[in-house]
Amino acid sequence: MNLNHQSFVAERRVAMHCAALVSAKPDADARLTAFGRLGSALEPALATRMAAVFNANGWTCEAGEAEVMLARELAEKIAPVAGNFILPVGDAGGRLFATFALPPILARLEAMFGGDAGAVDFKPGPKLPSSIELLLKRLARALTEALGTCLDAAALRAGEEATFSTDYAKLAVFPGQADAVVMPIRVAAPEGPAITLKLACRPGTVSRLLTHFSEGGAQPKPVIPEILPSAIADVPLPMRARLAEMKVPASRLMNLRPGQVLPIAVARSVPLFVGQHRVASGAMGEQDDRVALQLDRVLLTGDKA
Repeated sequence: MNLNHQSFVAERRVAMHCAALVSAKPDADARLTAFGRLGSALEPALATRMAAVFNANGWTCEAGEAEVMLARELAEKIAPVAGNFILPVGDAGGRLFATFALPPILARLEAMFGGDAGAVDFKPGPKLPSSIELLLKRLARALTEALGTCLDAAALRAGEEATFSTDYAKLAVFPGQADAVVMPIRVAAPEGPAITLKLACRPGTVSRLLTHFSEGGAQPKPVIPEILPSAIADVPLPMRARLAEMKVPASRLMNLRPGQVLPIAVARSVPLFVGQHRVASGAMGEQDDRVALQLDRVLLTGDKA
């Protein structure tokens, strides 16, 4: 009996060093339940906005069960390079934090540019290309807009953009020993990898947000996908025009010399490419003392001159 009693006392002392066990408030379960209701209300709005970002239909969203963990435990679950944001949602006492896993986003971006998303091992470096940063910021904006359908205007910080960093530590969101309420979210399309993210905040922030939460909040309006996703609309794409094609015997190729002249007949309809994809065609000409291409067909829209 004494040994068991001593063991119990020892375990109690160990437990007293765990902030997650001794700092829980009586209404902790109620906060988790309420945060979960916010996640459920968020699902249709976020799915609709993801469809617009990736120009694809059939997206679904599933919010997982919220849990309380120490901030340092949350930090351990975030990759060294991730899409981390402090969202413009909440007040000065606490904001919502979101972190996006990068590999599925990189795979989808590769597919958007015509590549094979399943054939590449995505290992992001500390400095992301501008196209990826633009897409991540578009995703954060979509998440903020979706939250705006569940919360009243007072919970949103109008005119502010989300604060972004690939390094979680640089954002200094939560003190290491502080509690964080964390909810995993999975957004998936019929094809391709699912987008995974975590939404987190301090327990006190949950209570304040709930004063702005309406379970039957504004229903998301259907969003018609654009021809080009706005996430990559500003990314510069290298274009090339194939002016001519000709067949040359191998024997002549072997004897090519600098200064030699090859007669080339320029094609009547010169194709214009982005990567391996033909996007337009046109006739060669001149404008402002430069070679120019007058488009007679645009394959992206089907328009013809």
